[in-house]
Amino acid sequence: MDLKRLRRKKSNRNGLFDSSDEEERTVEKPSKGDSRKGLFDDENDENEDDNLPLEQLQQSIKERQIRKKMLLETLQAEVQEATMKAQNYQAELGAMTLQLANATTKIEKRNRQLQNAKELVQSLQAQVATLTAQVLDEKAARTRDEQNWLVERATLLRQLEEWKVKAHFATPMPAPSPPPPLPMSPTRSSSLLGKLWPKSKPKEGAIPPPPPITIRPQMYTVHVASDDDESSDSIIGSTSDNDEDSDENDEKPPLPPQEPPPIPQSSEASKSHPTSPDEENTSDIKLETMPEKVPRTVSRMNMYMEKRARKEAQKRQKEAEEAEEKNRLQEEYEQEWAQLAQEAKESKKKRKQKKPSMTGGQFTRVCIISRQRPSSMKHFQKTAPTTQPATTSPPPAAAPTTNSPPPPPSSAFASDVDLPSPVTVSPPLPPEPSEAEAELYRRQQARLHELHEAERLKREQVEESDRIKQVIHSDISTWARGKALTALLSTLPQLDVLQGLGLDTTLLTSLDNDPEIIKKAYRHVIRVIHPDKLRNGTIAQQVVAKDVFTLINQAFDAYKELGLTN
Repeated sequence: MDLKRLRRKKSNRNGLFDSSDEEERTVEKPSKGDSRKGLFDDENDENEDDNLPLEQLQQSIKERQIRKKMLLETLQAEVQEATMKAQNYQAELGAMTLQLANATTKIEKRNRQLQNAKELVQSLQAQVATLTAQVLDEKAARTRDEQNWLVERATLLRQLEEWKVKAHFATPMPAPSPPPPLPMSPTRSSSLLGKLWPKSKPKEGAIPPPPPITIRPQMYTVHVASDDDESSDSIIGSTSDNDEDSDENDEKPPLPPQEPPPIPQSSEASKSHPTSPDEENTSDIKLETMPEKVPRTVSRMNMYMEKRARKEAQKRQKEAEEAEEKNRLQEEYEQEWAQLAQEAKESKKKRKQKKPSMTGGQFTRVCIISRQRPSSMKHFQKTAPTTQPATTSPPPAAAPTTNSPPPPPSSAFASDVDLPSPVTVSPPLPPEPSEAEAELYRRQQARLHELHEAERLKREQVEESDRIKQVIHSDISTWARGKALTALLSTLPQLDVLQGLGLDTTLLTSLDNDPEIIKKAYRHVIRVIHPDKLRNGTIAQQVVAKDVFTLINQAFDAYKELGLTN
């Protein structure tokens, strides 16, 4: 009966949801349904256990319970692991959602930037189109200006050719007998009037005011003085060769060529030290090619700006000198032409007073000469050195050339002629630097100022250090003379300069003959007055600490040599 009850109890315990309370049950189940298997029971084990004795059956039941418990713990561990994995997956899902939101925000930001870039590109394209149109308009305007200058140049060249053709029909004036002193022909190649005569455009009427000087672009400037100058002709005759041919035909002695006198310099320095243009050019090249020594504390930008300012000043000075030289040459040209006109008037009066004894051809020649000397030619500007009018003696003797300036015109003619006032040309202003260059220059000046300030402070510090060394060196020598290490350490607080550095006065004043205490005091002093520790101190403290540091080290070396230390 007990065996059956135990087996029934065991079968009830095998049920997964049974209470296994067998005592309250009175109804016996049939033999087939007597054993209720649980979720983890094995039918073979149960059948085998039926024939086992009571002790073995109890042991078998305990083993089964242990296996069920272990299996249950395994299942609980797997459930916990699955729960943890689910939580991890959920956390990863949240992180991925956050990353997706950040990526979406970045994409929207990049889309906005792309839209702004597109708008900027469109605006730049519109500006480029506008600038291109302006460049085309400017190019067309420059082309029209170039065409106008070319037309003007062609007109001037045509006028020059017409004047040259007219000058070929003129003949030289015959010398009367006895031949009076004739003025130098302005048609000579050595005369400046012969070169300037066919280049000027005569103007009839009143004396006009001098035209304003305008500066044309270099590419459109008409170069009048060309190779045709060698074959230019005046109103009296052609070149010197044509004059010689005409003189040979008329059996008249040719006029000797006159060389132009040297032009005096406008400045006093040039008068005292005359130099040629080649020498001046070579001297300028030497000065420019000489390497300048740039100090390390000077900025190259500053040197460049100063050099540029000097060049601008030299350029303005040179332009002013050229304008002054041009006005002076203009005055000399007026004086020369006035003298020639006066001499021509005097010779005409003398010829009128004499009887007409010359042939028709000669009379025609004199008429041509008198008719082709307009009074407006004295207003032409002068662009080359002039020659002094001189009279020639009969051949073969030639008139000597002089270097003195031409004489002033007579008072009677000077009263009739109003000389134009010299035209002054204001030098052009230097180009204004751009904003970037100005900013760079300001930064360079600021850095240069900082460098100069640092150098000044360093120099002042060195000077003060030298002065302090000279003042306190004798005091330090007097203090350390004849003292050993112990005396130096004990009297160290007497130096007022080292007060406030953290010296332990009690330790220094209470020194004994104990080597350990002396070494301790020595290390304390060395640590306090070490030069590396006093970099922020005053100059006097640094100088005194350095000297005391050296003296105490030397005394400690002597102390060790005596063998007083362990």
